[in-house]
Amino acid sequence: MLPVQWDYAGLNGVAGDRPALCTIPLRALFRTAIEEGLLDRSPMASIRNLEIPDHLPDPFTREKMEAILTHLKTNASEQAWNWYEFAFGTGVWFAMFFSATA
Repeated sequence: MLPVQWDYAGLNGVAGDRPALCTIPLRALFRTAIEEGLLDRSPMASIRNLEIPDHLPDPFTREKMEAILTHLKTNASEQAWNWYEFAFGTGVWFAMFFSATA
């Protein structure tokens, strides 16, 4: 069987970069259908979950974050600086932030 290829752009911010957020409800749905005798087996059985990374990504060092904020303070709008200050301060992932505001 071919591995599942995820079309991240097709998710339109529903699950951001986490396709598992789409497969978990489907697994529960098909499990219920099996328990109620509507299906013999789950079509999700052959779809593997993505591996969970052993560490969280840390794309910027403290120095790099300060350099970005300093550059924005002098070269961008206050709104842009505020957004990055919020993102760096809370650790929110950019994909999560954009999917929540879209």
